[in-house]
Amino acid sequence: MRSLGPAEIHVIVVGRDLWRTLPSFWQQSVRARAGWRFEEFLRAVEQGRCEAFWENHTATRMLRRWGDLVPAQRRHLVTVPAPGAPHEVLWRRFAGIVGIADGLCELTAPTANPSLGAAEIEVLRRVNRKLGDRYPLRTPYRRVVHRHLVDAVLKRRANELRFGVGPDRAGWVMDLAEQQIKELQDYPCRVVGDLDELRPAKLTPAGGGDVDDAHLLEVAIEAIVDMLGHADSLSERAEHPAEAAFSRLKHRAAGGVRRRVRRAIRRDAS
Repeated sequence: MRSLGPAEIHVIVVGRDLWRTLPSFWQQSVRARAGWRFEEFLRAVEQGRCEAFWENHTATRMLRRWGDLVPAQRRHLVTVPAPGAPHEVLWRRFAGIVGIADGLCELTAPTANPSLGAAEIEVLRRVNRKLGDRYPLRTPYRRVVHRHLVDAVLKRRANELRFGVGPDRAGWVMDLAEQQIKELQDYPCRVVGDLDELRPAKLTPAGGGDVDDAHLLEVAIEAIVDMLGHADSLSERAEHPAEAAFSRLKHRAAGGVRRRVRRAIRRDAS
C-alpha cells in the first residue's frame, strides 16, 4: 500500500457462493499439482486445516485483510451472479466501480476455462501423485503437464460426469453462507450486486468426485490415445515449420478481419 504512494487506492473483492467455490478451489489445487482427494479437502476445511481456502477465496477474510487498509468508501464487494446470468453482468459491476463507461469496451464472449469432469480431474490427481519430484511447480509443470495433458486433452473432453459438494453437506454450506452474509452486512463497504447471491441458489446434488475404477481406466486410455494424436500433430509441425507458421498467421489475420468488420457494422448502426 505504501509503495502506491499518493494514489487513491480502492480495494475490490469478488465474492462467490461456497457451493461453487469449494469444488472450484479443490480443482484448481489439483491443476496446480496437488494430490489430495475432494473428500480430504472438505474435511480439512471443516476442521480448520485449510487456511488458504478461507484467506484467498472468501470475501469476508479478503475484505478484513485488505479492506481495513483503506477508508470504508473505498472498499467494494462485487458479488458473482447466480448460474445462468448473462456473462456481461459481472463485468458491468466491476466496470461501474472503476469508472469504465458502458459501451467503451467490446464485450466478446468470455475466454473458456472449462472445469474438468470428475473422471478427468481424478486422472490428473493420480498423475500428480505418481510424478514424484518430476516437473515441479510452476514452469516445468505448466510446460509439460498442462500443455500436453490438461490443455491438449483433458479440457477438450466432454467431461460429462460432474462432481461437487454432496447433499450430505448442504446444511453445513448453507450455515457457512448465512454466517458470511451476516459478517458482510456488518462490514462497512459498498456492495455491488446482492449479498443474497452468496447464498447458493441451487443445491444441485452432486457426487463427491469418486469415480469407479472401470470408468477411470476407460478415460485414462482415451486420454493416452488423445495424447498420441497431440504428439503426432507436434511432430508434423516440427517437420513442416513453414506450413504451420503460415496456418497460424492465416488464423490470426482472419480473426483481425472479423473484429474490424464487427466494429464497422456497429459504427454504421449507430
